[in-house]
Amino acid sequence: MHRFLPFLISVLLLSSCQDKKEQEPTLQLKNSLDIARKDELVKIPRSLFKTLNSEENNKKFPVLYSEENKEIPIQFSDLDGDGNWDELLGVLNFQPNEEKKISLKFEDSSQIPEFKQKTNVYFGVGSSKKDVKEVNKFSRTGDPREIRDSLFYQMEGPAWENDKVAFRIYFDPRNGIDIFGKTTDTLSMSQVGLEGNYHTQESWGMDILKVGNSLGAGSIALLVADSLVRITGENSADFKILEKGPIKSSFEIQYPNENIDGEKLSVTHKISIYKGQYFYESEVLFDGLTNDMNLATGIVDLKPNTSNSFEQGDYFILNSYGKQSENDDNLGMAIITKKEDLLKQGEAPKEGEGINKTHYVGIKSSNDMPVKFYFYSGWSESDSAFSNEEGFQQKLETTAKRLSNPIQVKL
Repeated sequence: MHRFLPFLISVLLLSSCQDKKEQEPTLQLKNSLDIARKDELVKIPRSLFKTLNSEENNKKFPVLYSEENKEIPIQFSDLDGDGNWDELLGVLNFQPNEEKKISLKFEDSSQIPEFKQKTNVYFGVGSSKKDVKEVNKFSRTGDPREIRDSLFYQMEGPAWENDKVAFRIYFDPRNGIDIFGKTTDTLSMSQVGLEGNYHTQESWGMDILKVGNSLGAGSIALLVADSLVRITGENSADFKILEKGPIKSSFEIQYPNENIDGEKLSVTHKISIYKGQYFYESEVLFDGLTNDMNLATGIVDLKPNTSNSFEQGDYFILNSYGKQSENDDNLGMAIITKKEDLLKQGEAPKEGEGINKTHYVGIKSSNDMPVKFYFYSGWSESDSAFSNEEGFQQKLETTAKRLSNPIQVKL
């Protein structure tokens, strides 16, 4: 009889391991599209985990593992700034119509894996180039260009990037957004603007856009009746980094004392960028809008380009394409917004002191309700798919499909 003991022990151990594996909670992720999706963002609300959270697990953090038991890059995102995470972010690749089963384990904070940072927000401030330091918060009044002898902004304002593209915003009353085209997946913005000339191509890329008096690469303004009015922050503007991580980085600029045609207005512009994407996301919150005020944003129209618009899924896309980069090569740009939010599209005047040379959209807006849109940049030096207009359009269509059909998540 003793000869059967090793066999019985093996069976019991195997059964125990199998039971333990079956008891591990799993997430089911589904790509509902018949297209492959690389670096696809998966958003999982914290509420989904509540049914699994014992009192002990409630103090722990969910960590995701693939079917091959490999750690999946994740990030815990605090959406309301209360110090607690609200959303778990992951990035995965999906084949057409693929379904994945993801293992879920609850870990102490000390056991959460560290993942390489693929996104960043950076703002360097000093009295000169020699003493620039990164700031997480910074406020201004008036026009800082008038005190350049004692104040220096690296890249003239905050910059944000991922492994595909980078942007910056002028932290002065111009309030324009510019594009840094990238030829590397390395995070580079912390070193840009201190040495060399970012208007000529370097190992990381270059500044590829001239903004002028336009709305540049998705700058925000107000559409008041039929007039475009720039949001300047001249009375005050407050910058704050919200998060930086492997999947998402975000910041906000508050303009609490805008004066628009005698009306006092408060504006908060939140900008987020995600790993693996050629766009950034804008969320704009207003307080003090009157009935004839709505958000406007747009695309610079300084160099020869073809402009058109189309609808795909839930989205309206206004875009332009042509040899309009500062490197004299092909650059496509687009505004992507929900169809139901579109108010109008139009063209700014070609000349004048106000906002000009811009393809723009007006987006329906109301007080205390965030208005969301995306700005997309496709430079031919970053990806050969952007070397012709057809390739750029296909990328836009795919992006709109993906935004319209997020990965389905269930326990």
